[in-house]
Amino acid sequence: MLRLQEHKIKLLKTNAAIWFNKMCKIKQLKPNYIQFRSNGKTLRDRNTTSNAIRYRINQEMKFLHRKKQNLNTQLYLIQLECADHCNTV
Repeated sequence: MLRLQEHKIKLLKTNAAIWFNKMCKIKQLKPNYIQFRSNGKTLRDRNTTSNAIRYRINQEMKFLHRKKQNLNTQLYLIQLECADHCNTV
């Protein structure tokens, strides 16, 4: 039962991180975990910076969605184990 609760907490934190990244992407904000520096202040530099930030957010969201899928699978297997255990009792 403790394992089930730990996985649920991980899943909730992952969902919160996905929501945070989605909001940053929609509002075109740069999260603090992204560190990117450019040399100049030209239009080309600003475009490169914004594209790099957008790319980093997209990569983070892909990673979080894979993590969420993995956690959902683990939760499903744990719930099946609990159901089998309850049926044998």
